[in-house]
Amino acid sequence: MVSLASQSAQIIKNAKLFDAVRRRAEELGVLFNVGKSITGTLNLGELLRQIVKSTAHLMGTRVCSLMLMNDTRQELIIKAVQGGTRDYIKRPNLKVSESFVGKVVKTGKPLSSIDVREEKGYKHLDLARSEGLCSLLSVPLMLKGKAIGVLNIYKSTPYAFPHNEIQLLKSIADLSAIAIENARLYERIMELEERIRSVEKLGVMGEMAAEVAHEIRSPLTTIKMLISTLSGSNGKDKKIIEEEIERINKMVARLLDYSLPKEPRVEIMDVNKILDEAILLLEHRIKQQKIEVKKSYSKIPPLEADQERLRQAFLNLSLNALDAMPSGGTLTISTSDLGRKSVQVRISDSGNGIPPRVKDKIFLPFITTKEAGLGLGLSIVNRAINEHRGTIKVESHKNKGTTFTIKLPRS
Repeated sequence: MVSLASQSAQIIKNAKLFDAVRRRAEELGVLFNVGKSITGTLNLGELLRQIVKSTAHLMGTRVCSLMLMNDTRQELIIKAVQGGTRDYIKRPNLKVSESFVGKVVKTGKPLSSIDVREEKGYKHLDLARSEGLCSLLSVPLMLKGKAIGVLNIYKSTPYAFPHNEIQLLKSIADLSAIAIENARLYERIMELEERIRSVEKLGVMGEMAAEVAHEIRSPLTTIKMLISTLSGSNGKDKKIIEEEIERINKMVARLLDYSLPKEPRVEIMDVNKILDEAILLLEHRIKQQKIEVKKSYSKIPPLEADQERLRQAFLNLSLNALDAMPSGGTLTISTSDLGRKSVQVRISDSGNGIPPRVKDKIFLPFITTKEAGLGLGLSIVNRAINEHRGTIKVESHKNKGTTFTIKLPRS
């Protein structure tokens, strides 16, 4: 009996080892297939969906979700979900500093819970109960020593995740982080290629615009001179013709300014004074539209800059602000000294804001939200600021207005 028991024990041990090896082989096989499918696409949205789908299948879980850090690294945003309802997908972002899952980002280590409904730091407990979420395993998506997000799996019953499952999910997360970075790099390359193509097109358009502008300007000047010598014609019609010719002339001038920029003339200038001069040119229109102008100037030392170009830039931004408030509003202009290196100018309006679809492209040429116009104003502003080695940023909210923030170096 002792001999038989010893042999039986060895057989059982071998069988367990065989089961463990077979299970490990299955896991590695599935992991290989997961990695193959994950790295087989460079489309970020499709990649994220594939990650959660494959992970949920491999781990046999109720819900799998993938969350990525926002630009400020303060919040986690759900980017893909497998098995969750619409309520789960639309839940608010998680603050890293306040949430249970946020600990994974801060520590860079996996975190598990047998029952999240009993965790004090877990956000959205009501949602977890309604979704039937119980045990949680969350692992970080690590890239170059930093967490770029988290990969979560949920089971619907209390469950203690064993070490091998934690390691398995961690392996998937490591693969996923690399694939996500590759997809992001691919997107950036595509954006750069698109920009290069746009620049090439703009170069050709600039040359064409210069030629067309020169060809149009000569007959316009002749027509304008002949109209001024006409007598006995309808005064109202004559005035309309003159206004339309002047409008075309201004468009031609803008095209020429854009396609054939002049060399900047650097001189000592007062930013506050240049802003006042720009607003003075708009005084009549400001009164007509019943715009309230608020100024908040700080004492700023003189700058070395091309005052004509900066005046034109400030004028264009102020004109855009007036266009955004046809029925009245508030135009706010402020300056501040940022220390030894730079100064700041802010121009704000209380208009309807810039539509999200054009906000990211607002500084590109021929992009406009107006019915009339070439869409060159902000492009000219952006170029003028860049020529002074400065920066310009825009913030806009629907029905709350738009703010342009310009930073200029002292010299």
